[in-house]
Amino acid sequence: MLESVTLTSPLGSTVARLWKEADGVARLRSSDRETTAVDLESLIVDTLGTPVPLAALGWWIQGLEAQPREGVRGQTGSAFQHDGWDIRIEEFPLAAAMPVAKRIVARRAEVTLRLVIDEWEPRN
Repeated sequence: MLESVTLTSPLGSTVARLWKEADGVARLRSSDRETTAVDLESLIVDTLGTPVPLAALGWWIQGLEAQPREGVRGQTGSAFQHDGWDIRIEEFPLAAAMPVAKRIVARRAEVTLRLVIDEWEPRN
């Protein structure tokens, strides 16, 4: 489950941080405002103007569709669609101990998400 996300600029400075409080309230903090919503999905729709399938992000980061076929593993250059999003894995390190994509681009209508995974801490 997604608990927090830090959004950074290409130079590495924090642009915004999204997280979920213990009571379920979602918060977004940027340099000039703090916003709350009943959940992360609502907060993202309010911010981006389109829903992002948060439950699928964990699969996308692994280079997989949300309901992957058995034995299918992501790789650089992989592309697939999910809920109207076109997802492309731009960098997928093959020798990594934890198979997660380093760079993902997801597009839907006028929205383009570029995900760069700098750190990954798997849950135990």
